[in-house]
Amino acid sequence: MSTYLDNLFHLRYAGIFCILALASTGTQAIVDSNSNGLVDINTLQDLYKIRYNLEGTGMTDASGNTDSSGCPSGGCFGYELTKDLNFDTNDNGITSDDLYWNNGAGWDPIGSAEAPFNAEFNGHHHTLYNLYINRTGEDNIGLFAAMGNGRIYDLTIEGSNRNVSVAGNNNTGVLVGSLLSLDDEQIYTFALEHNIISGNVSGGNNVGLLMGSLRSMANYDVHQLIVTGNQLSGKVNGRDRVAGVVGYINGPDLNSFTGLTASISDNQVSALISGDNYVGGLAGHINVTQQYNWGDKTSMTSNSISGTITGTLNVGGMIGGLIANQYNASANVLDNISTAAVDGDGNLGGLIGYVESDGNFPSVVIAHNSAHGNVNGARRNVGGLIGLILIANASSIDTYQNYATGQVSGSRSVGGLMGHIHSFSSSWPDVVTNVTDSFAYGKVTGTAMVGGLIGYIDEAYLSIYVSNTYSIGQVNGQSDTGGLIGRIDSLGDYFGTDMTNVSASFWDTLRSGKSTSAGEETGYNTRILKCPTAPGECASGLYSGWSTTIWDFGTSSDYPVLK
Repeated sequence: MSTYLDNLFHLRYAGIFCILALASTGTQAIVDSNSNGLVDINTLQDLYKIRYNLEGTGMTDASGNTDSSGCPSGGCFGYELTKDLNFDTNDNGITSDDLYWNNGAGWDPIGSAEAPFNAEFNGHHHTLYNLYINRTGEDNIGLFAAMGNGRIYDLTIEGSNRNVSVAGNNNTGVLVGSLLSLDDEQIYTFALEHNIISGNVSGGNNVGLLMGSLRSMANYDVHQLIVTGNQLSGKVNGRDRVAGVVGYINGPDLNSFTGLTASISDNQVSALISGDNYVGGLAGHINVTQQYNWGDKTSMTSNSISGTITGTLNVGGMIGGLIANQYNASANVLDNISTAAVDGDGNLGGLIGYVESDGNFPSVVIAHNSAHGNVNGARRNVGGLIGLILIANASSIDTYQNYATGQVSGSRSVGGLMGHIHSFSSSWPDVVTNVTDSFAYGKVTGTAMVGGLIGYIDEAYLSIYVSNTYSIGQVNGQSDTGGLIGRIDSLGDYFGTDMTNVSASFWDTLRSGKSTSAGEETGYNTRILKCPTAPGECASGLYSGWSTTIWDFGTSSDYPVLK
C-alpha cells in the first residue's frame, strides 16, 4: 500500500517530467500575445525577421516558416515593438562584437525597392537605440529600405552612448529610404506619424532625416501621403534634394491618371542641413504634377523649422523648391514658421527658395506663414520669405498674411519678403500673382534691384497685385533700390496696359533710408506709420481698406501686425 509520502514523490517527478517534455518539443510564446493583429517584436532578432514577412501576417523565419499564433480571425497585418532595443548590444559602441555589425556595413535595411514593407509598425513610444548603417554605395537606405502601403508610428530612434548614424547613396533616410507605389491596381496610403528621430544621416540625392523620397509610380487612382506629428533633430548632408523630413516628393507621371494627396503637418525639425540644389528644412524638392481631373492636393501645414540650411541653388528654410506644373495641380503652404538661417548662392528664401506654377490651372497658396532667420546669398533672387516666384500660362500663386523678420543679403533681386517675381504668359492674360496683407522687418542688402519688400517684379501678359503691405527695414543697394520695391518691368497686356498693380502699400522712409520706391506708392516716417490705431487715421489714405479682422493696429507706438 502506497503511503502519502510515496504519492507526493511520484507527483513531483511527474511534474518535472512534463516540464522537460514541453521544453523538448520547442514550445514557443504566442507571436501576437494580445491578439490585436500586430506581431510582437521583443528582440533585435525579431526586428530582423520582418524582412521575411513584409505584409506582417506572422513571424516568419529565414526558411519561410510562419508562426501566426494569437493572430485574430482576420489575420495579422503588422508588428508592434514591446520594449526598447539597443543595436549596441554590448554597450561599448557599435563594433565587430555587435550582432548586426556586418563587417562595418551595420544594419541591413528591411525590404527593398522591388519588395517594400507593406504593413503597420507600432512603436508604442519605445526606442531603438544606436542605429548604425554605413552603406554609401547602396540606394534605398534606412531602418526600412522602402515602404509601400504601410504605416509607421510612435517610434523613437536615437542614440544612448553615441549618435544614430545612417549613411547611404540615393534615397536615404533614418526611418525609410523610399516610399513607393508599384502596383497599378492598388490605392496606396503612406503614413509616418508621431515618430521621434535624433541622429545624423548622409547620402547622395534624396536624403532626409525621416525619409529619403516618395515616388508615385503606379498609374491608377489617388494615393495618399500622411506625414504628421514627427519630431526630428540632427544633421543631414547630401547632394540634391536634401531636407529635414523628406528630400524629394515626386507626384505621378505626367501622362498617368493618378493623383497624390499629400499632407505634411505639425512636424518639428531642428537640424543642420547641407546640400547642393533643392535643400530645405522640411522638404528639398516637391514636384506636384497631375493631369486630367484628379487634382493633386499637396499641403504643408503648421510645421516648425529651426537650425541652419545651407546649399547652392533653391534653398529654403522650409522648402527648397515647390513646383506645380500640370492640370489642376494644387499646393497649399499654410501656418508654418521657420527660424532657420539660410545660406547659399541663388534662389534662397527664409521659407521657400523657389516656387513655380506653370501649366493649365495649377494653383499655389502660401498663407499665414512667418520666417525669422537671416538669409544670405552670394547671387540673385534672395528673399526673407521666398527667393524666386515663377508663374506662367493659366496659373495662379496667392500669397497672403505672411511676414519675414530676418536680415537678407544677396547680389541682384533681393527683398525683405520676396526676391524676384517673374511672370509671363504665352496665351491670353490669365495668370495671376497676389501678394497681400504681408510685411517685412529685416535689413536688406544687395547691389541691384533691392527692395524692403520685393526686389524685382517683371511681368508679361499677366496680372500681379501687391496690396496691403509694408516694410520697415534698412535698404542698401547700388542701383534700382526702393523702400518697398526695387524695380518693376511691365510689358503689360496685348494692348500695352500695365498689369502690375501696387496699392495701399507703404514703407518707413526713416528706417529704410529710402524716399522712393518702384510702384508709385508713398513712404512715411516712423511716427506716421505707427500712429494709426485704425485704418485711415493720422494721414490721408494710410492703411485705407486694410481689414481689422486681419490686422491689429495696436497703439500709436506700434506698427500694425497680423492677427
